[in-house]
Amino acid sequence: MANRIAELAHTGQKHFVFEDMLGDEDLRVLMIRTVAEMLGRREDLAEVRDHYLGITGQADFTVTAKLTQEMKLYCPLEIQAEPQIYETDWDAPYEDDLEVIPSSCACGCEDEINAAIEKYSEPDEKHRGLMVYYDANSPVNEKVVSAFPSVEVRNGELTGVLTCRLTEPLTDSEMKEFQDWWTGQCSDGWSEGFEQREIKTDAFGTIYVSFWNPSDSWQIETEMTDTADIEEESLDMGGISM
Repeated sequence: MANRIAELAHTGQKHFVFEDMLGDEDLRVLMIRTVAEMLGRREDLAEVRDHYLGITGQADFTVTAKLTQEMKLYCPLEIQAEPQIYETDWDAPYEDDLEVIPSSCACGCEDEINAAIEKYSEPDEKHRGLMVYYDANSPVNEKVVSAFPSVEVRNGELTGVLTCRLTEPLTDSEMKEFQDWWTGQCSDGWSEGFEQREIKTDAFGTIYVSFWNPSDSWQIETEMTDTADIEEESLDMGGISM
């Protein structure tokens, strides 16, 4: 494109519209093949085929993603509720106090909390979840396709969980890097914002949920799912407009 603009500049043209330049067929083919080449170097894709024919409506690429494996990172929750109305002032706690709800008692709030998490999410997180904020230069960013926070009942307690899809297992150092990142998201990242949001529940009224607490008992537990349980994904990319 730079060469073409320079060439036209010597004919007397001074002003150029980016979209008009992209309409050049040779440039379009070059860009399509360059994108296909870049896709072919990605670790999370099994196959990339470029079959551009210049036919409107026909696919320009066929992209097949690698089979993914599911990984879940579990962590304890801290659940607090606004004080209930008491019959006498003597029984009531201080106005600013919140009542701690044991995780074992909050299992019935799973759907209400997950609805609040979904509402808290940003449009950019639709496909990759919190991975859209991960370091783009890290190999972990390509191996971990998506990472979505939620809560689920596990061993009789409501537990925080980050559900991830991986194209291949993380190395020990990559796993440590990823767990450290999720710990940061729980302590002063994503969870710090979420824990300030009111969640209305039938059982406890207004509650607040945090994926973090500073006690020594807070830890991450990892659970993997067999790759065979996850279906292969294929994506046809046709009629791209640049």
